[in-house]
Formats: sequence, structure tokens, C-alpha cells
Amino acid sequence: MIRTPRADSYRSLPASGQLTRAPNHKPQAVPSLSLKHQLFQIRIPTLSHSESCRAKFRRSSQLPVYCKTGRRRPMISVPSKLSAKQRKRSKYKDIPRRLVGITPDQPEFEGRVLTELSSARGPLQLNALVLQFGPSLTPSHLAAALSRLAGFQVLAAPKGGLPQDSEAIVSLTARRCAAVLLYKCEQVTPMQTAQCMYALSKLGVYDKGLCDALTAQTYERLNVLPPDSLAALITGCGAFEHKPAEPEWLDRFSLESYARMGRFSGPEIANMLHAFMRLHYTPSAAWLSSAQRAFKASFGTSCTAPALAKALFALAKLGVKPSFNWMSSFLTETRRLIDMLTPRELSAILWACQTMNHVPDQLFMEVWFRCSTRRMATFPRPALIIALETLATLSKGLPAPDKFTAALLPRLMDVLPAASAAEVSSVLCCLVKLRVRPDLEWMTRLEEVISEASKLAELTPPSLASLYWALAQLRYQPSPTCVGALELQVIRLVPQMSAQQLEVVSSSCKALQLQDGTSLMIKSEDKHVTTKYKRTKTSGSRQFKRNV
Repeated sequence: MIRTPRADSYRSLPASGQLTRAPNHKPQAVPSLSLKHQLFQIRIPTLSHSESCRAKFRRSSQLPVYCKTGRRRPMISVPSKLSAKQRKRSKYKDIPRRLVGITPDQPEFEGRVLTELSSARGPLQLNALVLQFGPSLTPSHLAAALSRLAGFQVLAAPKGGLPQDSEAIVSLTARRCAAVLLYKCEQVTPMQTAQCMYALSKLGVYDKGLCDALTAQTYERLNVLPPDSLAALITGCGAFEHKPAEPEWLDRFSLESYARMGRFSGPEIANMLHAFMRLHYTPSAAWLSSAQRAFKASFGTSCTAPALAKALFALAKLGVKPSFNWMSSFLTETRRLIDMLTPRELSAILWACQTMNHVPDQLFMEVWFRCSTRRMATFPRPALIIALETLATLSKGLPAPDKFTAALLPRLMDVLPAASAAEVSSVLCCLVKLRVRPDLEWMTRLEEVISEASKLAELTPPSLASLYWALAQLRYQPSPTCVGALELQVIRLVPQMSAQQLEVVSSSCKALQLQDGTSLMIKSEDKHVTTKYKRTKTSGSRQFKRNV
């Protein structure tokens, strides 16, 4: 009988992965094979077979433990989870699509369509939904659609606004919603009315008939509106300058808002004040006093930088003069949020302070100058001119900071070519009052702006006198071409000029050595002065000579 090696003769593999033999095993001689074994070629374990076993064990040692006994496959293949960065995110695609399998007579129609309208990814998708269902939309659907459209426009405003085609789709969809809303105006609730009015004001879609119908629906139900809906309703009316048809509507609104004044936030109070200002409606003294107290209480909590500028501008337009303590608290809060103000808001706050006869403290003015210097490159022309005129009034002869002046002059030269003649003369007068002395190159470029025919034709007697006075104070003598053009305007406007204006022109010409200042006859009772234009050979300048 042929003996084969025992199964227990192979121990566990060492670290090297080689096969070892048990110490009690003794190799025996292999007897000669019989004819039967030779015929069937039965394989008998030999030393070469042991080497093949070692190779198998060596390969199996590189596999995990559970694989050494055999090949195993999991019964359920679990896909590996990708990280957040490797996952494919759905891209923002504004693709118009129609809802399939839903009709207005189904019970889930209102909720399903409301969800689709509120989650629309763009104007095209929203417009497709409005076109699909049209007259079947309920007031809640229309309010959600208008709010979504207004959200698209407001979010795109800091980035330069929507593209031209998207903006056209937004306007078209908003007008379609407004037409359906007018048809279903009697079903609109007060809160939906406030929501629609505010959204339409943001979209700039005004329909007088729709606004009259919506405000008429809320006249008897203003008492059920919460504070935020009241503020949204009056903000929409103020944006369109739409006065309700009912004469007592604003009085009733002020009464309802007065009862809830403590629950309004700072921006909501500012919106109400601004709306009353645009509607030319002055609330009662008690309402204004309560609004000031509530607005002051919002400092440091809900008040924002735009709300500060809007509220103060509206109070100044309404003719309200707050107390010194209120203005001090207001300027302190403005100083904290001044970096969030736009150039227009910076100019509006300064103008309102001057209108209210309140001179800001030195600390506030330092912060204002520093912030305005950083924003000087983005100042629009009207805001810059208003700020200069206000500074000239509030400065009381004090010079402007050097850094502010260095940033102001290049910006003025960028905006003055598009300014009117009155604005150019006003800017020169403000520079004189702020003790700003431009260099010769700046004045030369300004002279080119003044010499334009369109600017000269716009000159009025006050602006012409102010222009002469500013040139005299700056001690700048224009070129002969500019002097001749200005004198022609003086001849044209002499019958319309007052005695004081003629005296200003005469003294300024004398200071600049342009003409004989005593040659103009100044009589307050006789404003029609006849003059004759002639050139002198000695000085080479042009003079006015009175004909007696």
C-alpha cells in the first residue's frame, strides 16, 4: 500500500510564506508501481507536487483571510458612496416644461401647481406654467408666481440685472398674472393683496384698475392684516404713487399701523415713511412721534443701512424735525453701518441733515469723508453734486480733507461734461466754499466744458452770476475765446438780470481784469440796461460801455 503524506504534516506558513514539514515525519521510499498504476497513470504525491503546493499557498497568502478557504462573492452588491465633490450635481437649467397628468378638476391640483410655481428655476419655466393653466390659476397661485418673478429680478440686480430676453419674459409673465388677478380680484384675501402689491412694485408693472380693485378689497379688512403685510401693502402703493380711490383709506391705514407700531421692524417703518412721502400724505403728529420711537428702538437689532437713509430722507421730505437726542442716536447708528451705504444713500443722509438744520458732529463727518473717498469712483453725477452743495452749506468755511479733495477733482472732471450749465456753476461755487483750489490743467479742461454752445445756451441769470463769482474767487482768468462767449451771454441776459446780479458780474470782471467794473450802470429800480459792445486797443480785452 502506498502511503501519502498526512494532512497534518503541513503546519501554518511562516512569515516568508514557505512550507515547512512536521518534525516527526520521516520520508519513506516509494515502491515500484504495478502495471495497473502505470496504465491509469495515477499521480502520486512526490517532491515536485509539494513544490506546486507551496506555490498555491504562497499565492493564497496575499489574499484576505476569508478568501483562503475558497472564492466568495457577496450576494448583494452595494455601490460605494462617492464623496460630495465627486457626485454630479444638478445644474441650474431654466427649461420650460409642462405638467403631465394633472387637470384643474383634480383635488391635488392647487397644491401641486403651487409647489411647481414656488420652485420654478427661472422665468421660462414659470412662464410655461402660467401659459399652461392660465385662467385656472387661483389667487394663491398668482401671488406665488408674482413673488417668484420679483425674486428673480431682485437677486439678479447686484449682478447687473437679468439678461434682456429673460427680463422681457419676466415682464410678459407678470402682466399675464396681473390680467388673471384682475379677473379674480374678488377672491383675493387681504394677505394675498399685500403680497401681490409688493411684488408688482418690485417688477414695475402698474395697472391702475388692478390697484384700485385690490385696495378697495382691503379697505374693510385692514384690521386683519399683520404688521409685515401692512408695510408691504403701503410700500406697493407708494412705489407706484397710487392713491387709493377711497378718501379715508390712508387715514384708516395710519390708524391700523399706529395700533401695531411696536411690532414693525426698522425697514418696515422706513418703507411706510417713504410711501407716505411719495403719496404726499402727512400722518398725524402722534403717528410720526410713535414711528420715531419705534425706529429708534430698532437700532442695533433689525435696522439696516438702507432703512436708515430711507427713513431720514422721508422725514426730511415730510417736514419733520426730530429732537437733538434722536438725531444723535441716528448718526451714531449710521456711523456703525456707514460702510454698507451706497453713494446715493450717503448723499441723501447729508442732505436730510442740512434740511433738518442739524449739523453732524465732527466724528460723523470724519467717517463720512473717509467712506465717501473710498466710494468716489462710483458716485453718480446727481448724488455727487447734491453732496457738494450740502457740504458747502454745512462746512461753514472749513476746508475739506486732502484725500477727499484728491479723489473728488478727477471724478468731477468725469461727470461734468454731462452736467448742465447750472450744475457746473454750482460745482464751482461749492469748490470755493470748501476751499478747494484746482490746478491749471483741471481749470483748462473745465473751460472747454463751459465754452460748449449747449452749455452757454442753458445759462440763466443766477447761474451766470454764480459762474463769474466763482471764477473771480478762484482767481482764474479764462482764455479770450471763453471770455467772448461769456460776454455774449451777459449781453443776452442783461434785461433779465437783477441789480445784484449785475453788480456781481461787474465786480468779478474787475477782479479778473476782464472789463471796467464801473462801466455797468447798477440800478435796482431799472433792470433794463442798454450796453454797447466794443474792443479797446490798449488792453486787448472786451469792455462794456454805457450809453447815456
